[in-house]
Amino acid sequence: SGIKFCLIFHFRQAQWQLVFRQRYYPAFGAVDDGDRLAPISLAAENPVAELIVYLCSAYTLFFEILYHGFFCFLNGHSVLKAGVYHNSASAIGICMTDWVNATCPCCGGPAKRETDTMPQWAGSCWYYLRYMDPHNDQIFVDPAIEKAYGPVDCYIGGAEHAVLHLLYARFWHKVLFDLGVVSHKEPFQKLRHQGMILAYSYRDKMGNYHAYSEIDFKDGKAFLKTTGEELSPLIEKMSKSKKNVINPDEILSQYGADAFRMYEMFMGPFEASKPWDMKGIEGISRFLRRVAQWGEKVQLKDEADERKLEILKNKTIVKINEDIENFRFNTAISGLMVLFNEAGKLTQVSKNTFETFLKLLHPFAPHLTEEIWQLRGYEGFLVKSAWPQANAALMQDDTLELGVQINGKVRDRIQVPAKATREETEKLALASAKVQRNLEGFEIKKIIVIPGRMVSIVAAPKK
Repeated sequence: SGIKFCLIFHFRQAQWQLVFRQRYYPAFGAVDDGDRLAPISLAAENPVAELIVYLCSAYTLFFEILYHGFFCFLNGHSVLKAGVYHNSASAIGICMTDWVNATCPCCGGPAKRETDTMPQWAGSCWYYLRYMDPHNDQIFVDPAIEKAYGPVDCYIGGAEHAVLHLLYARFWHKVLFDLGVVSHKEPFQKLRHQGMILAYSYRDKMGNYHAYSEIDFKDGKAFLKTTGEELSPLIEKMSKSKKNVINPDEILSQYGADAFRMYEMFMGPFEASKPWDMKGIEGISRFLRRVAQWGEKVQLKDEADERKLEILKNKTIVKINEDIENFRFNTAISGLMVLFNEAGKLTQVSKNTFETFLKLLHPFAPHLTEEIWQLRGYEGFLVKSAWPQANAALMQDDTLELGVQINGKVRDRIQVPAKATREETEKLALASAKVQRNLEGFEIKKIIVIPGRMVSIVAAPKK
């Protein structure tokens, strides 16, 4: 007759072991008295160390069973028919009867300890719900609080989390939603993956990797200390075998937590994989040292004549707000550097400008800014102070830079007053020496002024 087709779907979930997973520190302990499960404190009867010994003994027996069962299989014998138990829970139940057989804490009758425990996923996948109501001793989260604060605005994790914690968290949340315990179907509104931090590795002609301690760096090149051989640099994932692991303890000891933290955010786009570069963190460290010196010495005035700096300051506030909201930390730090390049030239600034700069820098270098805040006599913690607000009226530049085109090619850039009229802008463009030189032998046919952007001149050769 006809050909029949059948679609088969395979669903795979890595490491899916909801129960039947034995651990030294189980998620719960229970005894079964035949009618119900009752909680029991294992530590009360057996110290943790003793419990670990019990479980270690059971695991040893379990692996012996697997070992002998494997040879039973090779000899054609059925492991199960031979009486060999196939999981560690059974092994614990057989070899540790004195421990498994217990007394029910509720009724006092005979009972058996539960040897199958839930894995760590069960305890960690709903933590975001508990954070909303951490001191509630009646229920894991109050429904009204969960409805008010949930769902989580943004979930940040590496790509590997998509098939591990994120997958399990969504599974548990959907179970709780189906049970009517939570009010939102999805636990997280947005997912962002941070890029991986890579590192330079160095190989010789034989393909052998060499650690940084074995290398001399000269003129941007790497040479082996013992032989002087030039090494080939590669950008790879950090690995002990490639000898390119960056020890964070050493970085913290040499540069401090603020430089370490700030450089990681300055390395590049949040989602991109980026190579660690020691020259880069040196630059951040120098910037923070300049900020520290300026913060100690600059004079603070109630008011100061800083019109140009005021415009830049308000623009920077807007930029930092937008960049932080969109995870553009590298460009936010660049904006702070631009602001400091102007403020750092001054020996005195207004208190408002000084406070605003420290507040904007604080998310990136919290320790240094808190120290400067206290050093200059401010009360309380900087982190608890109000975030600066931009003044739209003070964001308009006094002058604008416009490009001047002649027949589609930019020939000069001119400064014009922000409120200049069309006629005034044309006069300033035609007064430019570069524009006059490029118009020699040409007749102007039309001038187009695009406010705030450019002046376009259309010209033809004179007849």
